[in-house]
Amino acid sequence: MIKNKQFHAQLTKVSSSVKIEMEWSADIVDKIDFLLKKKGMTHRDLAKAIGCNETQIIRWTKGFPNYTLSSLAKISNALGEPLIFTSLSNNQNAPVHYYNMEPERTLMVCDNDENKK
Repeated sequence: MIKNKQFHAQLTKVSSSVKIEMEWSADIVDKIDFLLKKKGMTHRDLAKAIGCNETQIIRWTKGFPNYTLSSLAKISNALGEPLIFTSLSNNQNAPVHYYNMEPERTLMVCDNDENKK
């Protein structure tokens, strides 16, 4: 989603808070797609695992959904990896994870304060 030129063009036309929301949403979509591929799962597999229909998963992974924390938690649980981190979820002994989704873009998730500098 991030390499879509139209997406980047639209980001220049919105307020900074909407831009952040769109970027976060795109990051979550990219991470879900990455984890599905990594685990060899389909949209149908994920839908079955979280108890919804495949159409909902497709809506969540195309465009800019307004996820609830409940839906993010269900998806994270089904994929076996967190989609988001909060400052309270940081574990001082946890490693930094790198998600190589596209050649020009790497999503780095820091699990501790030292790596956030």
